[in-house]
Amino acid sequence: MSLTRFVDLTLERVRATPVDLARLPPGAVPGSLFAGAAGVAYFLLEAARLWGEGELLDLADRWCSLGRDWASRATAADWEGLPRGFLLGEAGLLYVEALLGHARGDAGRVEAAVAKVERLASDDAGVRADIRPAEILGGASGILCAARALDARLAPGPTHRAVAAALSRARARLTAPLREALRRAPPLGPNDPLGFAHGLAGELWTLASTRDEEPGPLDPGLADLLAAAETDDEGLIYWGTRRSEISPELLGAWCVGLAGHTLLWCAAALRTRREAHLGLARRAAESTWVVRTTNPSLCCGLAGQAIALQRYASLVDDPLFRRRARDRLAHAAQILEASGDTSRLLGLWQGSLGVALVAMARRRGEHALPCLEAPGVDL
Repeated sequence: MSLTRFVDLTLERVRATPVDLARLPPGAVPGSLFAGAAGVAYFLLEAARLWGEGELLDLADRWCSLGRDWASRATAADWEGLPRGFLLGEAGLLYVEALLGHARGDAGRVEAAVAKVERLASDDAGVRADIRPAEILGGASGILCAARALDARLAPGPTHRAVAAALSRARARLTAPLREALRRAPPLGPNDPLGFAHGLAGELWTLASTRDEEPGPLDPGLADLLAAAETDDEGLIYWGTRRSEISPELLGAWCVGLAGHTLLWCAAALRTRREAHLGLARRAAESTWVVRTTNPSLCCGLAGQAIALQRYASLVDDPLFRRRARDRLAHAAQILEASGDTSRLLGLWQGSLGVALVAMARRRGEHALPCLEAPGVDL
């Protein structure tokens, strides 16, 4: 099946699915970007832009409204203890609210959503004790990604100055402590998370991909991460979830595995211009290609690998890795169609929507990391 046909079928199925929280994947946080109503709304918003089907904005609004109604009653426990986070918390829902307001020409809606994002950026409460406060999934790095992506996506207009100022304040509030934390971090312990969604790799990537940052604060964390790397008998490099924990089934994942580390080392190579970092980007990309998985998803599987492989291809203009990236994405679509499992149809990061979104963007020549980067960002 072609990727275009896969996208068309996915859109057809989403249109036919009732707007109902009960239709979300099992275990979804209902208001979240990750697998909830905000994620469905974001997919439809992007489909309207990328696939030229503007009527999908109405459906996106209905899903966003459903998530907003749920969030108005939700407790911190309902957000799985991460109420302020981006992919799993309220910041993701507000991100979609702002983008939909922009698409609708509703300046008041944009301003209200951005004002709440700024408040979340200044709120240190609500972070679970078992996570790193700066992580991407539910911590400060994710909210920073949301603020800078909104800043890039909200086109100038009569009220843009106030919105841009609010986003600038949010970015400053989140960047400074992240920079200091990475500069002063003690050596990694055996149980410190190393991956992209939950650990050091994602925090370093967030700083490395902030364009106006100096590369110096990255050095201690990058050195720690490199010291935690493992190599196999063939010289392939990899990282465990933690130094004390290797999960073979997740070695290729974006969230805790090689796809995420490939994105980091590509960003580090671009930021520092060091040959050593470019070499690590290549080694991580080669290892990502070697690791096989039957998980098709953006978070844990083939669609996430496709993004990472394409990122390296763009960094060095490598046609082999461009083909590899497309092959991984096509394989993800084939697995989803062959399985016939529709229980995760509406999952953005762990379901069909994420795979279809990467395919839509790819057809337009866009290879940004969904949600965390603005469209058009490739490096």
